[in-house]
Amino acid sequence: IARRPHPPGSPAHAQVRDYLLERLRALGLEPAVQTATSMLGRPGFVRAATVRNIVARIPGTASSGTVVLMAHYDGRELARAAADDGFGVVSILETARALKAGVPPRNDIVLLITDAEELGLLGARAFVDENPAMADVKVVVNLEMRGGGGPAIMFETGAENGWIIRALAASGARPFANSLSYDVYKSMPNDTDFTPFREAGRQGLNFAAIGRASLYHQSYDSPENISEATLQQEGASALALARYLGNQPLADVNAPDVTYFTVPILGLVVYDQAYALPLAAAVLVLALLVLLLAASLTALAPAAA
Repeated sequence: IARRPHPPGSPAHAQVRDYLLERLRALGLEPAVQTATSMLGRPGFVRAATVRNIVARIPGTASSGTVVLMAHYDGRELARAAADDGFGVVSILETARALKAGVPPRNDIVLLITDAEELGLLGARAFVDENPAMADVKVVVNLEMRGGGGPAIMFETGAENGWIIRALAASGARPFANSLSYDVYKSMPNDTDFTPFREAGRQGLNFAAIGRASLYHQSYDSPENISEATLQQEGASALALARYLGNQPLADVNAPDVTYFTVPILGLVVYDQAYALPLAAAVLVLALLVLLLAASLTALAPAAA
């Protein structure tokens, strides 16, 4: 995948697509290529491209909806794209292998490897707008990368994230996650393939890592420069979520927003936002009491001497 740069439309890009189709077939799947013309328009700016998304389905035994695992296989002009987004693509391939080797999931799982993300999310937009499989999509797990190392971060969800965050906590996946991440992300001029799905009202989880940021979109985004630990964490999270979401009822995947954060060893701590202010007040009172106690002990120290 990362042997050479493979921007959309290049011969190397077609070779990567053929390789991915071959690997999916070797896993016993029947991948299809969704070919569509996708367009991005803004005031004074229009971009269009023919996109070729790779779509494969692992059928469920009694599906209540579709879980989408997504990454993009295109790269920037000079980048070999080992991390962005080779990490996501190979995580999907390995997750598919593990799922096929185990007990079939209850829900359908669609493996969506999109095209032309780097040109403006054109492949993801084409799937959302035109692919019939979109009608049954309930949850999306997007695997992105903005660097080449560091912890895998779950930084974005859909609206009303209570259900999906509790699913993340119950799944056994161990990414870094914090309620503030999305607020920080919204202040940045960036989007990912998850954006069209979120805009279409779908629930989901968006992953990336930001360590080794100097690799991002550069020629040295290559296999020898990336963190295998980051790849392992992202892949393990993808598999844990696929197994968990693949066996949950998906009729209603929305619930009121929750507050959440990762604690070392303990994992993900989740609680209703109604408790946020009382807990903050309790922490403030506790901090004040500690300060008062420290001041009292300091004042008594000379007398004791």
